[in-house]
Amino acid sequence: MLRNRIKRILREEVSSRDVPDIPYTLNMKEVELAVKKIIHGQAVLNRDALINPESFDFYTDLKELKED
Repeated sequence: MLRNRIKRILREEVSSRDVPDIPYTLNMKEVELAVKKIIHGQAVLNRDALINPESFDFYTDLKELKED
């Protein structure tokens, strides 16, 4: 089954280091909209409301996610 094959490959070939940090607020909510803004080159104004604002660094100028 395809699902089992994908799970096996992920388990065997991908480590947690391959997954970037996800930015979280102080209330432990994910901030996907802020990541979207970073990807599109827009400013994020509430960085001080995040537990890990350095996690935005991964998404800045990420060519794979930018539209042509």
